[in-house]
Amino acid sequence: MKRSYIAESAKAALHPLRDQILRLLKEHDRSTVELEALTGENRYNLYHHLDVLLKNGLVQELDSQGRARVFAITKPKKPDAAVMLLNKEDRARDPEAWGELLNKLEEVEGEPIPHKRSVKKIQVQISYTWSE
Repeated sequence: MKRSYIAESAKAALHPLRDQILRLLKEHDRSTVELEALTGENRYNLYHHLDVLLKNGLVQELDSQGRARVFAITKPKKPDAAVMLLNKEDRARDPEAWGELLNKLEEVEGEPIPHKRSVKKIQVQISYTWSE
C-alpha cells in the first residue's frame, strides 16, 4: 500500500461539514445566516469551520453585514493545489461519468480499484507547478 501525505488545505476540505460548506459555496456566495440554515449547524461551530477554511485559503470573506458575513470560494489565478471532493450526490447525478472516472483512475494508476461498485467517495488532490 502506498502512503501519501496531504497538504493542510486538503485536510481542511476533507472534514464533512467543511465539505458541505464548500459545496454550498460552489453553487454561489452565501452569508453565514444562509449557511447556518442550510447546514443546521449553530453559528459558533459554523464560524470555527469557516475560519479553518479561511486560514487555508479555500474561502474568502466578501462582506460583513451586521452579524452576517458573506463567503465565497477562493479561485486563485495560479493555484498551488486543488482538491476535488466527489460523493454520493455526484455519483447519483451522473453514474456513467462516475464509472468512467473510476476506470480512468485504474488506468492511470495501473492497478484495479477493489470493490469499485462500493466506492462512495472520491477525493483527488491536484498540485500545480508554475514557471516564472
